[in-house]
Amino acid sequence: MKLIKEFASMTHMKLVNVEMVHAAFLRLGFSMDLEDVERAVAFFMGPNVDMGRIPYFVLLQNVASGYQDLCCAR
Repeated sequence: MKLIKEFASMTHMKLVNVEMVHAAFLRLGFSMDLEDVERAVAFFMGPNVDMGRIPYFVLLQNVASGYQDLCCAR
């Protein structure tokens, strides 16, 4: 929910770019390299995603479902 609020404060559109995703993580206290954010977006959205036009609701849905698919005991 905090990420949605950050994205909504950055733009009125439902699309963000990878730099905005990186900035939102930084604002929430998660320091990540831009390359790591790009890699994560490509993993959750697919390798052919346009890094300049990421629909953030779809991104967050994919992150949530990807997290639920991970096994707790590794």
